Amino acid sequence: MSIGEYIKSLRIKKNFSINQLSKYANVSSAHISRIERGLRYPSPGILKKIAPVLQTDINILMSEANYIYLNSQESYRMLTTEIIECLLRKGVIHNTSTDLSEEKIQWIVKLLDKAIDLNQM
Repeated sequence: MSIGEYIKSLRIKKNFSINQLSKYANVSSAHISRIERGLRYPSPGILKKIAPVLQTDINILMSEANYIYLNSQESYRMLTTEIIECLLRKGVIHNTSTDLSEEKIQWIVKLLDKAIDLNQM
């Protein structure tokens, strides 16, 4: 997936139009459209404006655009954070310090295994 396609997928997930992203990020809609279509490559400055609007970590966008390489430790930390935030948002857990029993962790791991198996088909 190209950086433009990635930005477009994040924008669509947030139910933003190009015009809305343009307004909130203070980047022209024409420029965003060109980035999403692969006609322009976003600068780090543009990514810095877009990241908070799309509620994503600037390091992820910078990595997707090949400006930086995330080492394994940083990648795992971000993945862990994203998974925990998803579980909290979906109500699977309510408090990370009390809700993550061994049983619940095993359930989450099995669920992830099944999701990965389904996605690989």
